[in-house]
Formats: sequence, C-alpha cells, structure tokens
Amino acid sequence: MTRDSDNWQDLFSPGGPASSASVRLWVLRKDGHPFLLLPTRPRLAAQALGLYPAQTAKARLAKAVLRVVLQARLPLPLPVVSLRISAQDDFASYLRRRAGSAPPAFPPMAVLAGNARTPGRRLLVLLFGPDHKPLAVVKAGLTSTGRELIDREKSFLASVAPGTPGVPALRGDFQSPRIAAFSLDFVEGISPSSSDETAVAPLLDAWRREDQLVSVVETAAWRRLAAACPAHPLLDRLTAALAPRRVHPVLFHGDFAPWNLKRPRTGGPCVALDWERGEAVGIPGWDWFHFVLQSAILAEKLPTTAVQRRAEQLLASPAFQSYAARCRVSGAERDLVLAYLIYCVEVLRPSEGLAATRALLETLTRPWANG
Repeated sequence: MTRDSDNWQDLFSPGGPASSASVRLWVLRKDGHPFLLLPTRPRLAAQALGLYPAQTAKARLAKAVLRVVLQARLPLPLPVVSLRISAQDDFASYLRRRAGSAPPAFPPMAVLAGNARTPGRRLLVLLFGPDHKPLAVVKAGLTSTGRELIDREKSFLASVAPGTPGVPALRGDFQSPRIAAFSLDFVEGISPSSSDETAVAPLLDAWRREDQLVSVVETAAWRRLAAACPAHPLLDRLTAALAPRRVHPVLFHGDFAPWNLKRPRTGGPCVALDWERGEAVGIPGWDWFHFVLQSAILAEKLPTTAVQRRAEQLLASPAFQSYAARCRVSGAERDLVLAYLIYCVEVLRPSEGLAATRALLETLTRPWANG
C-alpha cells in the first residue's frame, strides 16, 4: 500500500543496522515544523542556504546572519537529526547516482521541506557533487497530490524546446509507487527584487510567441476562469472587451514571483523554477503582474493603497508599455490586470494573501472597470 505522507523523512525507507549510510542534518523549524535541513558541516551548510528563497525582509536578514555564523564556524544551537539510509532504498540509489557517489557512500545533502500547510507539498533535495559543491536539485512528491504536481511539472519541462531562456533543463526523473521526482541542475544565484525590470523584461519578452496570434478568451487559463466564476459581475464585460483582440500569446509560468527566480552568478537570463502551473500558450502580462503584485502582498505586506500604486506604476513604466505593444495588448492593460486578479481569487485561491488580493481587486474595480 502506498503511503500518503509529506514528512521529509519518508523520502527514504527506514534503515536498520546494515544501512549503507548515516546522514546528520541540522534542523531549522518554522511554525513548529521542520522546513530546512542543512548538512552539519558548516561550509556545506552555508552553500546549502542557496536552496532557501527567503521572501520577507525578516527572513532574508535571518538567512544572511545564519550564513555569517556558518562561514565563521561559530557554535550553532540547532537540533540535529540522524538519518540511517537503507542500502536497498531505490530513491537513495537514484540520489547517489545523480550526485556521482560510489556506493556505499551517500552524498552530502540538504532538504527544503517548505510550507507544511501547502496542499501537495513538494520536497527539494540539494545534492553535493564529489567536489563538495552544490550539483543538483531533486524535487519530490510523496502524497498523491504532490506526485500529481511533480508529474505535471516534469511533463511541462519535457515539452519545452531545449535552450528556451529561463527554463531549466530536465536532467532525469524517478518514479515509484511511493515517490515521484525529477532532477534539475543547481543554479547558483540570487532572487531579483520585485523592482528589477532588467531581470523580468528580457525574459518575459523572450517567452512571447511572435509566430502566433490568439484571442485571450481562447486560452486555457481564461477557460478555467470562465468555468470557475461564470456569474462574476466583471467577467462578461472583460470577455466582451478582450475577445476581439488577437494578441501574441506567451509561455506562461503561472507563479512568476521573485522567490521562484534565480539570477545566475555566472551571468545570463534569470532561471525560473516551479513550473507546475506552466502552459505553452498563456495570457500576456499575467506573469509580470504576479511578479510585482504578489511580491507587494506576500513579501512586503503593503496596504492595498500602496499595492494599487505599484500596479499603476507598472502599467505606466516604459518597459511594460514596450512589452504590451509587442504583445499587442496596448490599451487593454487594465482589463488584463482585473482578469488576472479575478483568476487569483477564484481559480488559484492561494493559502496566503487571498484576502489582500481580493481587496486589491475591489479597490481597482471602482476606477478601472469602466475605464
């Protein structure tokens, strides 16, 4: 019988005395739950912090302080968990092969367990190579919902043309009755700020499908929107306004937030992670709106009036105006923002920020609905 657990320790079958390896990890907790497990070697732990995309100013400060403590090799009063890994565990064997470790050795690793309240939580395992540098990230789902999301993201990544800017290359996968997982190269870098247009504009423009023209209301995202709230008071007006337009669709990420992006230290475009909502034919602007507005709501926790100003500043910016013109949505920007916000509230229904997103929609509807 398949277990349905998202406990990070259930990634591995229990090991007995004859286990091939024992792994020791520092445990960082959030709201009482383990969310980040670090190797107990300070130099490796400091590198493993790159796995955690801190969102708020408080979290970024805590991460920076922890890195300084680790680099200085100061005493770290964190609990330690010891994990014995069975020599017969298939998933452990997959991780060993991916890291290039010869059995019975097991590679150093870190685990980002994430938010325990998120349905279908996925776990990220950072693997270190033989040179003790971060090599790969393996993303795994243990619950039925988590495995479904892993399969969806893996299928999307496999469908994208190789070399597409900002889309990581799939480096293999693992499947068992208990676990679904896939592997990506580790990207060394930092997340851009929500005001960094130099990180966003070139990438989103590269995702524009210049060879196609579609109506916004023909996209899969709009069909989901229409199915979720057919009686929404704004939907008929937005549909009527947008249906006649033929626009250039875009490669759609669906959760395009700073914490899901990394700007490589080696240069080049940002790399976007977490593609479980990815679609080949998406609505222009929605990823950019998400990048700016969700940052303001979730990370900065700004009041609604301040988020409204962010929205207005984005639409007025030369970079966005240029993008809108190339996508053929000039003049429809406000309608697209309103549609995006309805989609967030009625389709995505996030576990965090839903009330603030709904308040922003109500605030923008008054001046924009008839604009």
